[in-house]
Amino acid sequence: MIRKLRVSFIPFFLGLFLSVATMAYAGQASSPVTNFGMNYGGYIYNGYCTITTSPSFASASAIMSCTNGSASTGYMGVSAYMYNDAGTCVKYSPWAYNSSPQVMLTATSPYTSVKGTYYAGGSFRMYNGSGYLEEPCAYSPRQSN
Repeated sequence: MIRKLRVSFIPFFLGLFLSVATMAYAGQASSPVTNFGMNYGGYIYNGYCTITTSPSFASASAIMSCTNGSASTGYMGVSAYMYNDAGTCVKYSPWAYNSSPQVMLTATSPYTSVKGTYYAGGSFRMYNGSGYLEEPCAYSPRQSN
Protein backbone atom coordinates (compact mmCIF):
# COMPACT_ATOMS: atom_id res chain seq x y z
CA MET A 1 0.00 0.00 0.00
CA ILE A 2 2.80 2.45 0.94
CA ARG A 3 4.69 1.57 -2.21
CA LYS A 4 1.59 2.26 -4.36
CA LEU A 5 1.16 5.65 -2.65
CA ARG A 6 4.82 6.51 -3.18
CA VAL A 7 4.60 5.58 -6.87
CA SER A 8 1.47 7.70 -7.37
CA PHE A 9 2.93 10.69 -5.52
CA ILE A 10 5.96 10.89 -7.82
CA PRO A 11 3.94 11.86 -10.93
CA PHE A 12 1.79 14.18 -8.80
CA PHE A 13 4.77 16.11 -7.44
CA LEU A 14 6.50 16.11 -10.82
CA GLY A 15 3.37 17.63 -12.40
CA LEU A 16 3.07 20.16 -9.58
CA PHE A 17 6.71 21.19 -9.99
CA LEU A 18 6.37 21.58 -13.76
CA SER A 19 3.20 23.68 -13.44
CA VAL A 20 4.84 26.01 -10.89
CA ALA A 21 7.94 26.30 -13.08
CA THR A 22 5.74 27.17 -16.06
CA MET A 23 3.91 29.89 -14.12
CA ALA A 24 7.17 31.54 -13.15
CA TYR A 25 8.45 31.69 -16.72
CA ALA A 26 8.36 35.07 -18.42
CA GLY A 27 9.27 35.78 -22.01
CA GLN A 28 10.75 39.05 -23.21
CA ALA A 29 11.26 40.66 -26.58
CA SER A 30 13.05 43.99 -27.05
CA SER A 31 13.19 46.52 -29.83
CA PRO A 32 16.50 47.56 -31.33
CA VAL A 33 18.21 50.34 -29.38
CA THR A 34 17.55 53.76 -30.89
CA ASN A 35 20.51 56.14 -30.64
CA PHE A 36 19.09 59.65 -30.81
CA GLY A 37 22.44 60.93 -32.02
CA MET A 38 21.95 64.56 -31.02
CA ASN A 39 23.05 66.59 -28.08
CA TYR A 40 19.97 67.45 -25.99
CA GLY A 41 20.87 69.98 -23.30
CA GLY A 42 24.41 68.62 -23.19
CA TYR A 43 23.41 64.95 -23.03
CA ILE A 44 23.20 62.15 -25.58
CA TYR A 45 20.51 59.48 -25.17
CA ASN A 46 19.40 56.11 -26.44
CA GLY A 47 16.40 53.94 -25.67
CA TYR A 48 14.50 50.75 -26.37
CA CYS A 49 11.17 49.08 -25.54
CA THR A 50 10.48 45.61 -24.11
CA ILE A 51 7.37 43.45 -23.92
CA THR A 52 7.29 40.92 -21.07
CA THR A 53 4.81 38.04 -20.98
CA SER A 54 4.01 35.02 -18.87
CA PRO A 55 1.01 32.68 -18.94
CA SER A 56 -0.78 35.06 -16.55
CA PHE A 57 0.21 38.60 -17.61
CA ALA A 58 1.77 40.94 -20.15
CA SER A 59 3.42 44.33 -19.64
CA ALA A 60 5.44 46.86 -21.65
CA SER A 61 8.50 48.85 -20.59
CA ALA A 62 10.46 51.69 -22.13
CA ILE A 63 14.08 52.17 -21.04
CA MET A 64 16.09 55.32 -21.67
CA SER A 65 19.81 55.82 -21.03
CA CYS A 66 22.10 58.82 -20.99
CA THR A 67 25.32 57.77 -22.71
CA ASN A 68 27.61 60.59 -21.54
CA GLY A 69 27.07 60.77 -17.79
CA SER A 70 24.15 61.33 -15.43
CA ALA A 71 21.42 63.51 -16.94
CA SER A 72 20.37 66.42 -14.72
CA THR A 73 17.13 66.19 -12.73
CA GLY A 74 14.10 66.38 -15.01
CA TYR A 75 16.07 66.09 -18.25
CA MET A 76 14.77 62.59 -19.10
CA GLY A 77 11.15 61.57 -19.56
CA VAL A 78 9.78 58.20 -20.65
CA SER A 79 6.40 56.54 -21.21
CA ALA A 80 5.65 52.93 -22.25
CA TYR A 81 2.75 51.69 -24.39
CA MET A 82 1.45 48.13 -24.82
CA TYR A 83 -0.35 47.26 -28.06
CA ASN A 84 -2.37 44.18 -28.95
CA ASP A 85 -1.91 42.32 -32.22
CA ALA A 86 -4.51 44.56 -33.90
CA GLY A 87 -2.39 47.64 -33.12
CA THR A 88 -4.66 49.05 -30.39
CA CYS A 89 -2.97 50.56 -27.34
CA VAL A 90 -4.35 48.53 -24.41
CA LYS A 91 -2.17 49.83 -21.54
CA TYR A 92 0.23 52.71 -21.06
CA SER A 93 2.31 54.23 -18.30
CA PRO A 94 2.12 57.83 -17.16
CA TRP A 95 5.15 59.94 -18.02
CA ALA A 96 8.08 59.34 -15.66
CA TYR A 97 10.86 61.89 -15.24
CA ASN A 98 14.18 61.51 -13.48
CA SER A 99 13.87 62.98 -9.99
CA SER A 100 17.63 63.10 -9.47
CA PRO A 101 20.70 62.95 -11.74
CA GLN A 102 20.51 59.51 -13.40
CA VAL A 103 22.03 57.44 -16.16
CA MET A 104 18.91 55.31 -16.79
CA LEU A 105 15.14 55.76 -16.53
CA THR A 106 12.42 53.13 -16.98
CA ALA A 107 8.64 53.31 -17.27
CA THR A 108 6.42 50.20 -17.13
CA SER A 109 2.80 49.94 -18.20
CA PRO A 110 0.20 48.35 -15.95
CA TYR A 111 -0.18 44.60 -16.43
CA THR A 112 -2.94 42.93 -18.37
CA SER A 113 -4.10 39.41 -17.59
CA VAL A 114 -5.91 39.07 -20.92
CA LYS A 115 -4.34 36.38 -23.10
CA GLY A 116 -3.17 37.53 -26.49
CA THR A 117 -0.29 38.75 -28.60
CA TYR A 118 1.29 42.05 -27.61
CA TYR A 119 4.15 44.36 -28.48
CA ALA A 120 5.70 47.40 -26.80
CA GLY A 121 6.24 50.96 -27.92
CA GLY A 122 7.07 54.13 -26.10
CA SER A 123 8.15 57.74 -26.21
CA PHE A 124 11.15 59.57 -24.82
CA ARG A 125 11.40 63.21 -23.81
CA MET A 126 14.73 65.01 -23.62
CA TYR A 127 15.12 68.49 -22.18
CA ASN A 128 17.20 70.77 -24.40
CA GLY A 129 17.49 73.81 -22.14
CA SER A 130 14.26 75.50 -23.21
CA GLY A 131 11.75 72.67 -23.57
CA TYR A 132 11.29 68.97 -24.23
CA LEU A 133 11.88 67.25 -27.54
CA GLU A 134 9.99 63.98 -27.93
CA GLU A 135 11.19 60.93 -29.85
CA PRO A 136 9.37 57.62 -30.40
CA CYS A 137 10.73 54.21 -29.46
CA ALA A 138 11.05 51.48 -32.08
CA TYR A 139 8.44 48.76 -31.55
CA SER A 140 9.41 45.49 -29.90
CA PRO A 141 8.75 42.15 -31.60
CA ARG A 142 5.40 40.51 -30.79
CA GLN A 143 5.11 38.21 -27.80
CA SER A 144 2.18 35.94 -26.80
CA ASN A 145 1.10 34.83 -23.35
